Amino acid sequence: MRVTFPHMGTLWLVLRALLENFGHTVVVPPTISSHTIALGAKYSPECVSPL
Repeated sequence: MRVTFPHMGTLWLVLRALLENFGHTVVVPPTISSHTIALGAKYSPECVSPL
């Protein structure tokens, strides 16, 4: 089974090792960039502001 998850600090390292030990194929997403933050700010509700 292929699994993925969002980056959450360095927790992705632990999640990747754990899921690989269970026999899953892990797809690590790219790191968050300024373009990703801009897209999130564009499409998020008005009450949510970027960092």
